[in-house]
Parts: sequence; C-alpha cells; structure tokens
Amino acid sequence: MKPFWCASPRILESFNPGLRSVNATKEGLMAETASPYDSVEHAARDAGMGERRSVFRPVRPSPAAPFIVAIPVLLCGGFIFYLLTVSGLIASFFGIVIIVGGLVAIGAAAVGIRMRWNDYRSGQELHIYDGGAIVRGKRDLIFPFRWEETRLLVSVIRRGHGAAYTYSYALLGSGNRPVVMGQNVMLVSVLTNTADEANYGDLVTAPLFDRIGEWGPMLEEGVTRAHLPRALAELSAGRPVEFGPVTATPHALTIGRTEIPWGDISGVTIDNGHLYIKRAGKLFATSQQVSHIPNFLVLVALVREYTGASLS
Repeated sequence: MKPFWCASPRILESFNPGLRSVNATKEGLMAETASPYDSVEHAARDAGMGERRSVFRPVRPSPAAPFIVAIPVLLCGGFIFYLLTVSGLIASFFGIVIIVGGLVAIGAAAVGIRMRWNDYRSGQELHIYDGGAIVRGKRDLIFPFRWEETRLLVSVIRRGHGAAYTYSYALLGSGNRPVVMGQNVMLVSVLTNTADEANYGDLVTAPLFDRIGEWGPMLEEGVTRAHLPRALAELSAGRPVEFGPVTATPHALTIGRTEIPWGDISGVTIDNGHLYIKRAGKLFATSQQVSHIPNFLVLVALVREYTGASLS
C-alpha cells in the first residue's frame, strides 16, 4: 500500500496554490470538563464550516481479540512455567522475575483490549466539513478546526520491508489543544510544533477512527486547498513561508542549515516517513522527517510549482 499522497495525486493536482494558583487550577479543570459548544452542529455553524461531508467513528475491536491475545500468551506462559519447574528455578530470583514479567504482560494486554472497547463505546467522532474538521472527544468535548487556521502533521511509517504503511494525523491550531488520531505515536512531533504556543494544553488523543483511508486524504485535501494559494501569494510577494524545520523562499528551499536553490531540485520522494529532496548532480538527497513538517503537502505542492518535480 502506497502513502495516500502517492495513491491519490488528485489531492495536489486539483490546486494551483496561592489563591491565584487554586483559582487557576479550578479554571483549568472547568476547561477540561466543559465545552463552549453544546453540539457538533453548533460548532460547525459558529465556525462557518458549511456542509458536512462525512462522519467517522472509532474502529470496532474484533470480538476474537481477547482469545487471539490470551491463547498464545497462556500457552507460552505455561511452557515457560513448566521449564522453570523442571529445572528447579521456579523459586529462584530469575524465576520470580520471569513470572512477574509474564503477569505484567498479560495485564497490559488486557488493559489495552479494554481501552479499545472503551474508545469504541465512548461516542467520539470525527466530522469532516467543507470548511474544516470537528473532533468530538471524551466527555463530549468538541474541537473545531477550520482549514485556514489548521496546521496538519502527518506520520507515515512502514513497519518492515514490504510491510503496509501505518498513519497518524495531528490537528494543530484554531485555538484548540492539539488532537492526535491514528496508528502511530506523534508526541515528539506535536510538542516540537507547539513548544512556543502557551495556549495549548495537554495533548488530546482521539481513537483510531474507522476508514482512515478516507478521512486521512480528506484532511490532507482540506488543509492543502486552504493554505496553498496563500503560500503562493506570500512567495510571489517576496516573503518566506515556514513549514517548521523547512522554509520556502522565492529563490530556494532551506532544510535546517542547508539551502537548496529551486533550480537544483530534481525530485521529491517519500520513503518510510522521510521527505527526500533530490539535487541535480548530487549523490545524496537532503531529508527531513515528514511528521515534523506542518502542512507538508503544501510544501510539496510549492516544490512542484517552482521546479516541476512531482512527488514519487
């Protein structure tokens, strides 16, 4: 399975562009347990998001999951227990460590399965509108993200050679706490992109919503459609456009401390979570982790606009 942006070129092709402390604690707790919106529809109207395109709910865990996990663990645990008993190590320090470790692993697996079922029954939802996305989280907290005010982080990882890709998305901006949803851990990427923003609170972790192959590209398309024209206008006016660790200027692309003139760029590639910028006449490409680049598809579209190099 290829990354969404490779499998769906239309995403890019369709664009051209003390007491005080106590009070503060109380206020923080109130903010955690209350939402300024009484419904998703209220939030959508208030933000002017237009028509709703789709709603996504958490993936339903497999009813067989407890058995799939429990049977191999019990068989393996029973075999190890038998070996420890036969060898006389059952009461030794080594034996106790093995037994305790096994019990901890079984407990962690049980907790993980229970959490997935709790997520499925929690009523959390992802709503996609023409003008943005709304996440309804736990305790009916509602987080509206207008495309124009949103920075999108994408994490794509291939778990092994020839294995399928896994994805996660983080929505930042619109005055909300950052919301992460998907299959990969994105804590470092989110913290890197929100370090200077005092209005962000704790990270909100949403469940894995069903049909990620649909809502993932919808997030990408919405953010790119809103941000690409503005980025092109900024560059045309001679102003730089920042994408976290990457900066686009009217004359070059800067990745970290490396400046690459537009005319030197010969190709753009995504491989296992990294963006590679190929340079004409150079053996090695300059790279940057995709999950650290906010709105990275906007950046890719700018590269194509200025160099003609398409993402591969």
